[in-house]
Order: sequence, then structure tokens, then C-alpha cells
Amino acid sequence: MSVLTIKKQNAYTCLNLLWNGGFFRVERNLNEISKEITTRWDHNFSSIEICKALKKAKFLRCLGKRGAFRYIQKTNSVSKNIQNIEGWQVPHILDTVVQTVWVDLGR
Repeated sequence: MSVLTIKKQNAYTCLNLLWNGGFFRVERNLNEISKEITTRWDHNFSSIEICKALKKAKFLRCLGKRGAFRYIQKTNSVSKNIQNIEGWQVPHILDTVVQTVWVDLGR
């Protein structure tokens, strides 16, 4: 996505893009996340906005204690896309094919 498209996005979208880019492969704290968002997209989200987005992000795991949280990805975005393909689309397509075959056989 271009920088112009990102300017109209919220903190959650920025986190999602960082995750897709592999930023959360290692543990990151709030300060590092905020600096990266500011560096890449020139956004100045408050720490409260980023914290709310981090809570909403199901693809990240929160480690540590209050005041010193660190965030790391549960799975990377590529394996999540493969899991979606293997976990939902393929069986769904196979069910459709099986139903079509049954109808064609007159059963």
C-alpha cells in the first residue's frame, strides 16, 4: 500500500501492516511500535490508541507485566493465509464438488 492510502487508516490497520511485514517476529514494546508507525507512515497516534489496537489484534501475543508489556506475533501472516486456504476454502470447495457429483448421479 502506498503512503497516501495509509494516511487515512487507524492504529489497528498500521499494526496489521507491520505484522504482515514481519515486524513482530521479535518481541516489541509500545515505544518501539510507536516509533515504527511514526517512521513508516508519519502518524502520531497516542499510546492509548495504540494500546487499544494492540488489545484488538488477535494475531499478537502480549507478554510481560503491566507497564512493561511486549508484543510478538502468534503466527506469521503467510502461515495465517495458508491456514485459511487449507482450513476453510478447500473443504468448502470439495463439499460443493461432492454435492454436484451426487446430484449428477441422481442420488
